[in-house]
This record gives sequence, C-alpha cells and structure tokens, in this order.
Amino acid sequence: MTKGSINLYSHGQQALIDLSEHHERVDVYDNPVDAYLDAMGTDASKETMGNVLRSVARIFGFEDPREVPWRLLNEQAVIKMLATLRGKKLSQHTVALYLAAVRGVARRAWRMKLITGETYEAIKEIKPKGERRLANGRAVPPKELSALLRVCRDDKRMQGTRDAAMIWVLYGGGLRRSELVALDLGNMRERDQALLVRGKGSKERLVYLGDEAWGALRAWINEVRGNEPGPIFTRIRREDGLTMDRLSPKGVYYMLEQRCMEAGLDPARPHDMRRSFISHLLEHGEDIATVQVMAGHSSVTTTQRYDKRGDARKKIAANKLTLGKIASE
Repeated sequence: MTKGSINLYSHGQQALIDLSEHHERVDVYDNPVDAYLDAMGTDASKETMGNVLRSVARIFGFEDPREVPWRLLNEQAVIKMLATLRGKKLSQHTVALYLAAVRGVARRAWRMKLITGETYEAIKEIKPKGERRLANGRAVPPKELSALLRVCRDDKRMQGTRDAAMIWVLYGGGLRRSELVALDLGNMRERDQALLVRGKGSKERLVYLGDEAWGALRAWINEVRGNEPGPIFTRIRREDGLTMDRLSPKGVYYMLEQRCMEAGLDPARPHDMRRSFISHLLEHGEDIATVQVMAGHSSVTTTQRYDKRGDARKKIAANKLTLGKIASE
C-alpha cells in the first residue's frame, strides 16, 4: 500500500481519506500524537496507548502514528476503523481502547487547530457497538488477603516487608499498579496517613490509608528502605541486595503471582486488589459516590463495574432454586 491514501482495506478498495492532493507530512515535532502521549499520567499508560496508536496507524496504512495525517481525520474514517476492528473479533474492551486513543489524538488535533471543532465533536460522539461484557477479575476475600499477608510476614528477607506493604497499599488504597510504582517518598502525607497519587489523565487525588496499611508502609520505610528521597517501592536483588531502582509494574504483577502460589491460592492480579477495595467498601455500607472519588474514577458507572459484592449472594440465591424447596413452599 502506498502512503497516498489512508485505507482500511488491503486490496485497493475505496480509500478512507484521499491524500492525492495532500503531499505534506505532519511535522513530527508539531504532532497531536506526541501531545497526547506526553499528557499520559504514567509511563505505563504512555507505553500502552503508544502501542495502541501504532496498531491504529497500521490500520490506516502507516507504520508510525506520527506519519498519519491527522488533519484529514473525519467521522467516517473512525467508523470504518471500528468496523475493521470488529471484523477481527477483538473484545469490546480492546475496541473501546482503540477508540479512546483516536479520540484523544483527535482532541489534541482540534486544540492544535488541525481539525475543526465540528469534526472533533462528531468523532467524540462515536460509540463502540457490541454487547457489554462483565468485567474480568475477582474480589479477593478477606481470608485470602490474610493468607497473602501471612506468607509475607513469614518471609524474613527484605522482600517480605516490602511485599506486605505493597499488598496493603494496593488493597487499602485501591491503587492501580502503575500508580503504586510511581509513588515517591515525597508523596507521603504523614499527618493525614495519606498518599498523594497521580492517576489517569494526570489527575491527582489524596488516598487515605487505615492504620494497618499505613503501619505496613511505615515498617517498610523505617526498617528496610530508609528515608532517602526517591521511589517508595524499589527493586531488591537476590541475596537481599536493596537498590533505589524503581520497581516496575511487571514486578508488582510477578510479586503477587508468587505470593499467591506460596499461599496456595488461586491467582490474583494487582487490579483484583482494586476490585476488592471497591467491593469491600460498598459491602460495608459506603455510598458509591464516595467510593468513586476514592478510586479515582471519572464515572460512577465505572465504579459499578468493579463491584463484585453481589456474586456470593447470587450464588446463594441460585442454590435456593431446587425443586424440593420450591415444592415445599
């Protein structure tokens, strides 16, 4: 395929955007892709959306998203992109992620006066079609959380103290793993037992921790890490080699995987701790609007998707539907 058109199809069908009269290339140093990615709250988010935009660029017939002439983007191009993605049988979540990336770049393109406000509004109104799927993952029951913390406590190496603190902060604060590893010592608010967290879209929120979670975090800092400025959660090499290198999001994932194996539990992901945080707060009577703010969600609808508290009740209710019990009533 030549770079004379943006085409969603591979055999010369009708082009999405005709570039036959547009030979100029969007300058790489004045590009909405760079503006969009630079606004990402964390390096992990930047990497994820960068990969998504590279896939979007390939759909449009380019190798690099910075080569896409975003000034020619329009509503029809985005609709056909979604049709192509659905033809690949991708999950609704993945399709929504692609659409979010394109919307984000479109917003930057509009602010840079590359596209009109009318074009941006039309793109913003596009909704992914398809059935809504249940959120993946699970809420980790309190007994399993206790088992995880027990194996950390029984581990007398530095890793035991660090991992207990990470599990407590993930669960007790409802943090995303990218937010967890981005924490620096300067983000701690000692008087309030709170952490200043930068979430998606660079939005900041103050996350308050209970006594147990704060105690575990303090134990890691006071007994092992020390008060040197830098990342709160750092890598530990074999043979108890403490470093000041920031732990990666993959490191958090691997840590929890290993601790679940040691405790003899089904796998739990870092995001399951966030689901547990939300579900357990709701289960204890906290109103959903407050939980939404605590979790850093922009919408109550998103918080509702994390609510796993009804699963156990549904199972109990389903077991009541036996012919013997129904006949005796």
